[in-house]
Amino acid sequence: MKFYHDKNLGLLINIPLLLALSIFSYQHYVLGEAVESIGFLNLVLLVGVYPLLEEYVFRGLFQTYCLKKLQGSINPWLSFANLITSVVFACSHLLVNFTLLSVLTFFPSLIYGYYREKYNTIAPCVGLHVSFNCTYLLLSH
Repeated sequence: MKFYHDKNLGLLINIPLLLALSIFSYQHYVLGEAVESIGFLNLVLLVGVYPLLEEYVFRGLFQTYCLKKLQGSINPWLSFANLITSVVFACSHLLVNFTLLSVLTFFPSLIYGYYREKYNTIAPCVGLHVSFNCTYLLLSH
């Protein structure tokens, strides 16, 4: 099955975003207010550039390397490579911003890693990452 036929992946990408948009539209009647408060460049970086770069580095390069070097898994959906990649991913966010939210990036990272291994591509990871970042932006501003 191709990743774009996966209904669970589609739900993971769309439901958080739709919920955030609903809350956001209730709080801010016009999307322009959010773009103005965030800044256009930050918006482009957070929902476009950073997810693509992070997924390429962490899932495309690092997790692929770990999958070649480490065999085995903790359970059917969590490999050692995914676990290690997710720890490194969360630690990299801690280096930039030492907050609880940075620590919590560990959990979506596990989801990204699962889909990386399931479909052997970073495309679903990028889609999920963009969705999660959009949701964060909409709920935090």
